[in-house]
Amino acid sequence: MDLEKFSDEFKSDKFKTELVEINSKSWAHFCRNLILKLKPASCERILSTIRVFFRFIHDEGGPDLLSGLSFPRIRKERKLPRVLSFEETLSALKAEGMPGLLLEFLYCTGARISEATQLRWSDIDFSRRMILIRGKGRKERSIPLAIVFELRLREFSRDHSVFVFGTANGPLDPRLARKWCRDLESKLKIPKHLHPHLFRHTMATHLLDQGADLRFIQELLGHSSLSTTQKYLSVSKSRLMKVFDESHPRA
Repeated sequence: MDLEKFSDEFKSDKFKTELVEINSKSWAHFCRNLILKLKPASCERILSTIRVFFRFIHDEGGPDLLSGLSFPRIRKERKLPRVLSFEETLSALKAEGMPGLLLEFLYCTGARISEATQLRWSDIDFSRRMILIRGKGRKERSIPLAIVFELRLREFSRDHSVFVFGTANGPLDPRLARKWCRDLESKLKIPKHLHPHLFRHTMATHLLDQGADLRFIQELLGHSSLSTTQKYLSVSKSRLMKVFDESHPRA
């Protein structure tokens, strides 16, 4: 239990039952050990539990420990999005039929799977070579129609559905798209978990690798804040360092 770590630290050595006096020095020592020994998520959970415990003590007539102690801010580990290499991406995009067309669309546009399943034929302007994407919060954005995707798109009939990815019964079920990715992962033996959103992460990272402007990527992805897009900078830098370490003769 989370409170056991707290009680083990502050129990009296003589009686092992009552808590010794908690002061700022002993509390700081306890918090420092937590941060050194445990992961940020575990530290945050334990400190949250202790806060609740301290409130309970005060509500029951005990001292107000919260007012005299400072709780540290726990910096969470920033998980970088996993992405496919260019070679892995090309292998996945060789998939045939509707699965291949969907993955091509996701990679060419960086769209979310929810946006892909709602894409209608009327949203594609072949003359202007633009695609209208309807995103979160009913926000709309226009994405260039990539030549490779356009060529694959022209192989499909518009008669089966008003949706590009759909049937006469309606749009594609996102669960089916995820199943296609799992099947492809097994077939290609790609050592990464394939899922539709992975192609959004991959597209953004590959664009950065090729020198694309961050604002341009923000527009493509439909991020309202540039800070959301900036996480891909870290991914691109980490990929750069990996290539450097593996390839540079003096690394």
